[in-house]
Amino acid sequence: MNNGIDVEKITISEYQSDWAKLFIAESEKIKSTLKCSKVYIDHIGSTAVSGLAAKPIIDILISLNNWDDIDEVVEKLTQLGYKEEDNCPEVPRFFLTKYYSTSFHVHVCQPQSRWARDMKIFKDELLLDKKLCKDYASLKKTLAEEHSENKYEYMKGKKLFIEENKKLEIEFFITNQSDHPFSIFFKVKVL
Repeated sequence: MNNGIDVEKITISEYQSDWAKLFIAESEKIKSTLKCSKVYIDHIGSTAVSGLAAKPIIDILISLNNWDDIDEVVEKLTQLGYKEEDNCPEVPRFFLTKYYSTSFHVHVCQPQSRWARDMKIFKDELLLDKKLCKDYASLKKTLAEEHSENKYEYMKGKKLFIEENKKLEIEFFITNQSDHPFSIFFKVKVL
């Protein structure tokens, strides 16, 4: 339990239209607190995709231009009520959480981070491909039913789906370049 919220139990909610507004409000708080650093803030994850069922946790990606500012950025985020959960130096990525009536996960990465790029690309694919979005929602609901008490198995199932579908999308865009001008741009982003 964290502030009365069971963060270990996996629950999936139908899409809530206020998720976008909650992201905007929180990102404004973050921007005003991080005036010291140049950052880009993106709404990522399932709550960023209109119509997609999701865990009711807003995922926020902060792309930090000057990685030398990371300690100060993490300190400022803790002053906003975030708790540092993980530091992944191999990515590099910091993961922070804030659990209240509205819960947030913040991922701080460098702008050129492959992890961050992959998160944004997958979000874009879900926005563009309704069948992929429907299949992903169905998978998440099934995983949540089967692994409601085991977030690692839930995350593992999602990761496999994302990796399998990312490969399919990359192959599709490489083989259909001439038919879809957008795909050329997308291919550049993936590579």
